[in-house]
Amino acid sequence: MIGRMLKISEAERNDIVEALVQAAEYFDNRADADGDSEGFHPNAEMKLQMLCEAALEVLPGSGAHWDGDRS
Repeated sequence: MIGRMLKISEAERNDIVEALVQAAEYFDNRADADGDSEGFHPNAEMKLQMLCEAALEVLPGSGAHWDGDRS
């Protein structure tokens, strides 16, 4: 449905999925959170990683659940 809404081809969707996977992997290696008395606070990389993962969760054909593994 999203692909049809955006009018993208399957190849373009696959490119988007691949870019999101690569970005999530890049940010995964840099993600961190600092904790204080109010709880944990993610750094910018963790926030971006979470956005990539959320996009992969809803993008049709990208897999049912992002688990950090491309297989």
